[in-house]
Parts: sequence; structure tokens; C-alpha cells
Amino acid sequence: MRLLPAIAVATFLGLGACAATPSTVITHQDLDQEFYRGNGYNAAVRDGLAPVTVVGEPFPGVGAAAALAPLTPPASVAARGFAPADDAGARVVLIFHPRGPLSRADACAPAADLRAHVGAPGTEGGFTALVSLCQGSRRVSTALVHAAAPQSVSDPAYAGIMAQVLTEILPLTVPRELPQMP
Repeated sequence: MRLLPAIAVATFLGLGACAATPSTVITHQDLDQEFYRGNGYNAAVRDGLAPVTVVGEPFPGVGAAAALAPLTPPASVAARGFAPADDAGARVVLIFHPRGPLSRADACAPAADLRAHVGAPGTEGGFTALVSLCQGSRRVSTALVHAAAPQSVSDPAYAGIMAQVLTEILPLTVPRELPQMP
């Protein structure tokens, strides 16, 4: 297995219905090519649902199942939707409204440990989510998204923002090492 640190910063538009929500995604990829090549996340899909550990709430009173319901997996994932999951195996860890940066080791920690790092929805003046692709306690890729706050999980902007960040950490092709600048 070869791990190659890389940081990509992308500004994109999270598209929903007729409106666009400007968002910024900062991605850290360890470029664990063997995990992507072996399709480790697809191997974890059960009954057509991909596993996601949800920490925090995107909006007040919205639980894990409701937060995942409007989301569609990117084309790289052989699933029709997402389902709440425990803290084991290959999964996405979705942390809504993190209160600060998390270390590499913390990104895939058990949900109970991560709750201390979560703020209340709407307190930071926008929408923030830290999304990590994990294999057990090992982080494969992480993306942090900041955007204008959607109105609710039924707002198309919410699904658009989350689709962009999920596509970033679950790419269609195997991440590869970029040429080094002279």
C-alpha cells in the first residue's frame, strides 16, 4: 500500500433545482490507492445501502436516517442509498458542524468520541460538514465543506452540497499521484 499526502482545494457549485449554493471543499487525500483499487467501500454495501456513521445533526432535531434520506451515492458507489452504520469496517463518517479541526487519527474515531467535537446546527453562521472515508479507524480521505446554510434536508441545496463532497471522497477513478512541481 502506498500513501501519498496531497491536499486539493476546490471551489464548486452545489447545484439544486434552480438555485446554486456556492460551497468550498477542502480535501485531504492520503491517496490510499489499494483501498480504492480494491473497491473497499463497495464491499461494505449491504442490501443496496452504503454505510455512514453520522455524528451531529445537519439541522435541529434531524437524526441520522433523516439526514441520509435525501442523499444519493455518487456513481462510484454500487448502492441505491445510504444507511446509518456502526463504527466498524469501511464506511463514511459524516460529522455535521465540527467545532474545530480533527487530527488524522480522530477523523475515524468512534461516534461517541466524536460527539465532543460537534457544535449545534446553525451556530457557526452557515453549513459545515467534515466527511471522511474510513477503513476501521484508518482515514482514507477527508473533505471539509463550508456553504451557505440550506433551509432543511428537503432543500435541494442540501443534497447538492452533500453530493459534491461525497463525490470528492468517493471518486469514480482510482486517485493517482500527481506530477511533482519543479
